[in-house]
Amino acid sequence: MLLEEVHDKVSQAVLNTLRTPVDLHDDMTFIGDLAYDSLRVASLSIALEEEFGQPILLNDWLAASDDPMSLTIGSLNAYIAVVFGEGS
Repeated sequence: MLLEEVHDKVSQAVLNTLRTPVDLHDDMTFIGDLAYDSLRVASLSIALEEEFGQPILLNDWLAASDDPMSLTIGSLNAYIAVVFGEGS
């Protein structure tokens, strides 16, 4: 899967979990900018599974950050690219 495909699927999954459409940017934080809480993260996991056609566990992505406020759309894109063997 190409990086662009990962980015598009992640963006769609994020948009599917929001109440109102937002112009997403890689530097947007899930907690600060998008007002995510634990329930919305669970919804994101389900939305990602629907987009990618397989379960995507977010535990490692969440645990990789010392500060939950630093979890961004870009960091999620990078994590999923690694899951699919596209990242470094």
